[in-house]
Order: sequence, then structure tokens, then C-alpha cells
Amino acid sequence: MSDDDTTAPTPQPTAEENRHASWLELFFDLVAVAGVAQIAHLLHGVPDVSDLGMYALLFLAFWTAWIIFTLYANVAYQNTHVRTVLAAMFGMAVMAAAVAGVHEGDDQHARVFALAYVLIRGLASRAWQHRRQILVDWPAAQMSLGVIPWIVSLCCWRRSAHICAP
Repeated sequence: MSDDDTTAPTPQPTAEENRHASWLELFFDLVAVAGVAQIAHLLHGVPDVSDLGMYALLFLAFWTAWIIFTLYANVAYQNTHVRTVLAAMFGMAVMAAAVAGVHEGDDQHARVFALAYVLIRGLASRAWQHRRQILVDWPAAQMSLGVIPWIVSLCCWRRSAHICAP
């Protein structure tokens, strides 16, 4: 894995060679598992439709953040930038920590979750632009259209007390 932004590409392993996950990738996956476990707590008890919708929304955001960096590590192989993956890990940890407050209706936690997601997607976009590669099989890794609703939610957020006030 590379620690700077000026590395020359190294060849991908051939079909005969086995590519093994690095320790950084394994730790990144562990952070993802912890985040999914946090989100799964939304389904404890008897979840209603709003709980299921919240679970689906938060899981989709978290899964998208995870898969984008997993694909990046697979494509970049030994040229994966360690700082980029560590920053993504931190962002995903922030997202996971904010889940409990989002479920309880805390607007501040919801904003933190949304902001962390937007920053992670920005970081991923920068990493993919640096690679100068397009993933034909999964172009959503490079596209940021899915971030627009999250950005709008940050800009237009209103506390529920203000919306429900007479």
C-alpha cells in the first residue's frame, strides 16, 4: 500500500497468483462489520415500517461507503493510499457512532451521519479521480449523484420542534 499520492501503478496479480487481503483491508472490513452491527440495533424489538425504512436508508449509505473503498483497494491493489483508507475508516466509525442518536430522533446525530457520508463520498471521488480509471461494472463508485439528497438534507435540515410548532 502506498502512503503518498505520486505512485506508479504496479501490475495486478495474474489469474495464477492469489491476491490476499492486506491487514488494512481486514481492519477496514472490521470497522464495516461494527457499523452494520450498530445499524442492526434499529431492528431490535418489534420494528415498525419507519424503523425498517430508517434501517434501509442507513444501511444503504453505510454499505455504499464500504463497497466504494473495497473496490478502490481491489483495483488499486498495492497502490492503495493508506491515508485515504484510514480517513474512510474514521468516517465510517463516525457514521456508526451517530446511528443510535439518529434512531432516537436526535437531529445533531442525523446531521453528523449525513455529513460523514458526504465527506466519505467526496474522499472516494477524489481517490477514483486520482486513479484515472472507470469501473465499467459498477460506475456508482465514481458517480456522486447519490450524495445530492444527503447534501440537501444538510442544507435544509429543520428541527422537528420548529416544523411541528403551531
